[in-house]
Amino acid sequence: MEFLTHIQCDQFDTFVSHHPYSHYMKLSSWAKYKSQTEGAIIHYVGLQEHHTLIATALLLEKQEKDISYFYCPWGLCTDYNSELVTRFFLQKIKEYAHTCEIDFVRIDLNVERKHHDLLGNDLDDGFNNEFVTDYFLEEGFKHKGYGYAYNGSWVNRFTLVIDIDKSLEDIKSSFDKPRKARVNNLSNQGLSTKIGTRSDLIYIALFEKQLSIQKGFKPKPLSHFEELMDNLKDSIVYYVTEFNIKHYIENIDHLLQTKKYKTDLKAAYFKREKQKEARIWLNKFGETVVVAAGMFVRVESKCWNLYTYNNKNFPTIHSSDSLHMFAIEDMKNHGVKAYDMVGFSGCTNKSDPYYGLYEYKSSFGPRFVEYLGEFDYIINEKRFQNYFKKKKLIKRLKNKFYAIKCRIKKTPLQ
Repeated sequence: MEFLTHIQCDQFDTFVSHHPYSHYMKLSSWAKYKSQTEGAIIHYVGLQEHHTLIATALLLEKQEKDISYFYCPWGLCTDYNSELVTRFFLQKIKEYAHTCEIDFVRIDLNVERKHHDLLGNDLDDGFNNEFVTDYFLEEGFKHKGYGYAYNGSWVNRFTLVIDIDKSLEDIKSSFDKPRKARVNNLSNQGLSTKIGTRSDLIYIALFEKQLSIQKGFKPKPLSHFEELMDNLKDSIVYYVTEFNIKHYIENIDHLLQTKKYKTDLKAAYFKREKQKEARIWLNKFGETVVVAAGMFVRVESKCWNLYTYNNKNFPTIHSSDSLHMFAIEDMKNHGVKAYDMVGFSGCTNKSDPYYGLYEYKSSFGPRFVEYLGEFDYIINEKRFQNYFKKKKLIKRLKNKFYAIKCRIKKTPLQ
């Protein structure tokens, strides 16, 4: 086996895109995006045997004050079942790090740990990839452990993935009852979703800003979404959901004429209240308004939902449902089989502060996925410790400052 340090982008991407452990963050488009926005130095490394590529890793080199490191997002594209290949590759990456005078190497793995039911309980089916963790430990890496997702890790090791390699009706049959009822009623809500354009990115930035005001975090600027679209190009799929308020009001009129609402006076009262609310919206926002936006990445048979935000001026409209149903059908039409809803805390307990995110995503009947997580090969322990202590302090101060700023301004939703 031969260790390569300058693989051509086309060869690299072709191998990664069709690999079982593929991920958009392992591709050259992501590397170039990180180079442009963060100044990362790109290293396309791998192994070849008999002139055939058998493994790859994207190493993003960051040089900051008093520290330099390699980051390998979502790990290697290799056959982890081969201890020989995996450990040889890790040894070569370590040697390369020393040659480049790197202080530490961080690798996050998109290798599934165990199979779980939707509540996170282990399934007794014999599936277990913890032997891969052992390979890394034996090669001198430190493992962050199998803990809570939001514990300072750079990526989230938990996610929920919908299997869309089946008919739309079969997909919907996996939804919980309330979600199924809502998606079957989307047309009556005056909601419709379409493919968005670069000029529509103003909506995803606006809706994230609305959420940030509620939650007290710093939103990303419009330029963040523009740079993603410009760099990832055809891999980016952007959706926007529109709400036809006039159509919604007319639908309520039709419903009120039906037998159900003529006999159920309480239900009719609530429908009329919704209609009153909608007339206020109509006067304020006009006939049609954008109510949700979602950005996805599509690579071969996989897609990832990077961001989905909705318009907080319309909290009773199920706009995200419309967006996801359109996206699922569109992704199916493009050959996607795995619809990754990207990240949650890993905790299914109602007391978890992020339970709402899990509750919503789990209602679509996805698969609970837990990855092995984060590994560090530390070359300079002192610099490593100082770097993360400083980084943690700066992040805490920034979050505190922005939360105070939001409370002082009390900015209304726009």
